[in-house]
Amino acid sequence: MKKIALLLALCMVFIAGAAEATVGTKQLKASYENLKITVDGMPITYQPNQEPFIIDGSTFLSIRAVAEALGCTVTWVAPTKTVMVSNNFKQQALQKDQEIAKLKSQITQKDQEIQTLKTQVANLQDDDEDDDYYYDDDDDEDLSDLEDDLNDDYDKIGRVSVDSIELSGDEDDVDVEIEVDLGDDEDEWADLSDSQIRSFINSIVNDIQDEFSDDTEVSGKIIDSDSDDTLVKFSKEGDDSLEVDYRDEDYRGNSDSDSDGDDVCDDLIGNSYRVGNIDFNVSDAHYYSSSDHAVIALDAEDDDASDLWEELSSSTIRSGAEDVYDDIVEEFEDEDVDIEEITLSFYDEHTSLLDTFDFN
Repeated sequence: MKKIALLLALCMVFIAGAAEATVGTKQLKASYENLKITVDGMPITYQPNQEPFIIDGSTFLSIRAVAEALGCTVTWVAPTKTVMVSNNFKQQALQKDQEIAKLKSQITQKDQEIQTLKTQVANLQDDDEDDDYYYDDDDDEDLSDLEDDLNDDYDKIGRVSVDSIELSGDEDDVDVEIEVDLGDDEDEWADLSDSQIRSFINSIVNDIQDEFSDDTEVSGKIIDSDSDDTLVKFSKEGDDSLEVDYRDEDYRGNSDSDSDGDDVCDDLIGNSYRVGNIDFNVSDAHYYSSSDHAVIALDAEDDDASDLWEELSSSTIRSGAEDVYDDIVEEFEDEDVDIEEITLSFYDEHTSLLDTFDFN
């Protein structure tokens, strides 16, 4: 009876939806055959009282079960005995279209942002390449011009011919290679003092820093083109003192050395002396036994030595240099080392030569 009542209810529902409604009851014969209903391949689940059945070859099933399986909503309007089936397909489709349109708009916006960024990156790369090209070209031109000037100005170290001076690097870090040929000037090189070599190097370094900056780091070497030997290495970092490493013992040291004289020179390194109101310390000393000649280099300790030096009178400078000479002579005499000549070279805070004195 329950199933017949359900059938009657369904019939009434269908009838209520017709154009001309019929109200009443009718007995019908329903056949239950364990029917299975699927939507898009998915089985519809329903309550026991909603089981599908067949009447006169037509299949009947719950509107709610089918409607909800199709994504629709079912509403029973009691006053009018109306079953209202509503689907959200259009609304859902509209929402999806709106979401798709929004996503497409975002994609378009992102594509535009990406293209803008690509353009900016390309412009920056072009600017960087242009800057590098300009900088390198300008640097090379400056080095080339300076190299020509140095080769014109520094063609001799004492009586030793300078074959070439080559520069490489940039305005922050310059590398110098000075080439001499001891196949032609071996004797002349042997006659050079450390002070002469140091003064020559110092002048070149100062010219380089004058061209670029006091902070420019300069390093380099003097090589013998005949043997490929490195004779001297040097470096100067910004305002620091010039450092010179003499490696030419085979050319100057062995034939013109004296152990006692060398010992005195070693002891002199670091000694302090005063000229006027400027303090100096011995940075380099070398003794040549063949001529009983000592060559001494003194670096200023004061940061404003160059200015102070200019304020000194020539007589004060001369008198101070003579006092330094007398003290150094005494050092050699205390060790019974013959000394006939002393060359004193005074350098300022930038290791630029202030003056040189020869005493006999």
